[in-house]
Amino acid sequence: MNVVEIFQSIDGEANRAGNLTNFIRLAGCNLRCNYCDTDYALNKTDGKEMSINEIISKLDKDIKNITLTGGEPLWNEDNAKPLLKELVSNGFNVSVETNGSINLKNYIKEFPSVSFIVDYKSPSSNMEKFMDMENFNILRDIDCVKFVVGSLEDLKKMEEVIKNTNLHKAEAEIFVSPVFGEIEPKEIVEFLLKRKLVKVRVQIQMHKVIWDPMMKGV
Repeated sequence: MNVVEIFQSIDGEANRAGNLTNFIRLAGCNLRCNYCDTDYALNKTDGKEMSINEIISKLDKDIKNITLTGGEPLWNEDNAKPLLKELVSNGFNVSVETNGSINLKNYIKEFPSVSFIVDYKSPSSNMEKFMDMENFNILRDIDCVKFVVGSLEDLKKMEEVIKNTNLHKAEAEIFVSPVFGEIEPKEIVEFLLKRKLVKVRVQIQMHKVIWDPMMKGV
């Protein structure tokens, strides 16, 4: 499989924000969001071809958290499943950042200990039509949903999705964060207060505050 980068840092968002983590970024994505901040990982030929053993050798074994990301790390099932099996068997705490377009039913069944951080692509991404809505009805308490919003329209869509899926009653955590530079975080907070969306947690991409927003490998 092609790997764009492997590095150690902190998780910048979602339910493990601030925790030290090994990152594995696989190449290739089936979507083209207009605010994508990892456009260097969109093509399947990006990065370097590596075996699973080579990937494992680059990890810091003292850091038990793994975030598998991309691109879209689940786009190629023939790569994703063997890698997930090996990571789990090595005792890592694995989470997967996935873009919401890949159906997760079989992944959740096969990897019950792996947590899935699922994006809902808002209207401003221009990729909303690719969302697999079943995903937002099957998430567990170890999973979470991430809405990245850039406008009031996006916030209204978030509210609609929560109310019209199992998210409003499921134990999966719900996060919302701004498209960097497109909407002020205070606008998000004001919307949540007005609509009484008490289950939604505001987050800022921590790594973009600590380092340069365009810096790789952090």
